[in-house]
Amino acid sequence: MKKTAISSEKAPKAASFFSQGILTANKFKLELSGQIGLNPQTGKLVENGVGSQTEQIFKNIKGVLSEVGWTFDNIIKNRVFLVAMSDYQERNDVYAKKFGDAPPARVAVAVKELPLGATVEIECVAEGNNISEEGKTKYNL
Repeated sequence: MKKTAISSEKAPKAASFFSQGILTANKFKLELSGQIGLNPQTGKLVENGVGSQTEQIFKNIKGVLSEVGWTFDNIIKNRVFLVAMSDYQERNDVYAKKFGDAPPARVAVAVKELPLGATVEIECVAEGNNISEEGKTKYNL
């Protein structure tokens, strides 16, 4: 997968762990619906706050990406929704461990509330040139 972080001195530097922009030239695009910290086995929201919910969200995202043989490296854009901006740093501490040298472009916004009392929700866009044979078969690609 070809993914290049774009950085311009004509725009403010990234204030945290994200890229100003991501340039891609890929064949496949996957738009992931927003994920909250639901445990897929129990159907319940994980406890212990935004850090634990963010960890579970990334497990859920990894599960969806794995359907086509992709990883976090395929993610080019994240949209993060927080109930409290005071949770930004705790969420960012977990987030920063998931991405390499070209972290995805990202937006983080505060919202009044999220489904099932979640404190964070993350939506992703991923791209790649190839899909696993299992994914091609399962999804008739």
